[in-house]
Amino acid sequence: PPLSLNQGIEKEHSPWLRYADAESMRRVVLLKHYERPKARLRMAKWDIIAFYRIALALRVMDQSKMCFFLPAFGFMCNLFWPFGGRPAAFFAQRLMNILVWFLAVCCHLSLVGMIDDIAVVEFEEDCAATEQVVDGTLERWGWPKNLKKWLSEGGWREKNEWQGLEFSLEGE
Repeated sequence: PPLSLNQGIEKEHSPWLRYADAESMRRVVLLKHYERPKARLRMAKWDIIAFYRIALALRVMDQSKMCFFLPAFGFMCNLFWPFGGRPAAFFAQRLMNILVWFLAVCCHLSLVGMIDDIAVVEFEEDCAATEQVVDGTLERWGWPKNLKKWLSEGGWREKNEWQGLEFSLEGE
């Protein structure tokens, strides 16, 4: 069995699909710390509500590939991506990779994303502005954050958990 999710990805998908593991988060923290070694870092996590149920329209030329026949209902055709099936995590991660790329390249944020979670590392004085950028981007894209989870996990913190490991940003 593969040691990580990334090792289980078939070669033809590897350029487009990468799961953010603890090592990815560690690299983000170290690179951010390298920018300003004396500055205090904070980490926040966003959870996107119902990410698997996002309604993304299929291209007209692809809709015929998503048609099937059910004896009780007759001929049916999906007009949207079939989230909720076995490949849902694959599709969701591809969308997350696009969001992470946009926030990293266009907004200059240090972050990782895994399926429906985003973890951002930021300097203490820039946290409010970064939160506005991420919230605004998610809102414009139609992907609302899970406010209940955001409030229960405390927003920006010095110690935070990502994929089962706790990261302390105090002495990085």
